[in-house]
Amino acid sequence: MTSEASEGHAGQAGQAVAKSGVSRAWWFALAIPAIGLIEATTHVVQANSRVAPADWRAAKGAIVDALKGPNEGDGVIIAPRWAEPTARAEFGREVATIERMAPGDFQRYRHVVELSVRGERASEIASWPVASEKTFGKLSVRIHTNPSYESRVVDLLTLFDRSHVTVASGKHDCQLAQGGTQTGNLGFGPAIPGERFSCQNGALAGITVIADLTYRPRRCVLVRPGTEGAPLRVVFRDVDIGKFLVGHHGLYAEHERNLDGAPIVLEARVNDELVGRDTHVDGQAWKEFRFPTNGFPQKSNIEFALTSQAAGRRAYCFEATTRGVP
Repeated sequence: MTSEASEGHAGQAGQAVAKSGVSRAWWFALAIPAIGLIEATTHVVQANSRVAPADWRAAKGAIVDALKGPNEGDGVIIAPRWAEPTARAEFGREVATIERMAPGDFQRYRHVVELSVRGERASEIASWPVASEKTFGKLSVRIHTNPSYESRVVDLLTLFDRSHVTVASGKHDCQLAQGGTQTGNLGFGPAIPGERFSCQNGALAGITVIADLTYRPRRCVLVRPGTEGAPLRVVFRDVDIGKFLVGHHGLYAEHERNLDGAPIVLEARVNDELVGRDTHVDGQAWKEFRFPTNGFPQKSNIEFALTSQAAGRRAYCFEATTRGVP
């Protein structure tokens, strides 16, 4: 190649490099202001979407008023669900109790108070009529009326104490003990309550809150089921009976989502008479059971027998209420 040709190629290459450098310079010149504009826009959106503290206070006041008197036992739900931690922090225990926000179901309530952020609606009660609605900035407080309300006679979890409950694993009685609450990292399961019935073989029964397969919190009786021939039995004594025994059972989400666990069988008896049996299979999430109990004495004993071929240390939980005035 001649020296002239080499110089020509070198010149072209130099021009290309120069153009490339100019292009990069223009890219940076355009990109930096664009990034700044995006950041400024994001800041404005975040600032405008933030719920004002005064609105949280006003919404809390409206909910407190809605829960007064005969409505004290009504439920509370937050929409969307990701706003629950903020709502609990803003409302405190005056509103955001475990009993109101982590029930076995919302069907047990005559009314449910919904705190809506930016117009969101809770799917569990979206079809219920709205009796009233108040808006405070980006928050709305709606009072929903249950169109198929069924009177709740008693929530069995309110009777979970030494005077009303006995627990046995196989032929061995379990003792009510008071210790420290046990928690752990992801996969440990729900908190093991400090106050619980403890059994010699490691079985237990106590009230806790689990995240079900849909990650909704559920307040329930945590148990380790027994085996066939040696079930774990939880007996509630002197319970006010209704027309139905209605409850739910399921497992902690992390212990169910692999869908490889053994089924768990729940049997319910009233005064030693079998009234129903329900089997929970992985994937069924928080499953309802409903057994007829009409015709029994007003005060009766209710027993739950829980078995599984291989329960292991999976966190299984159940809850129940008596419903329908006989």
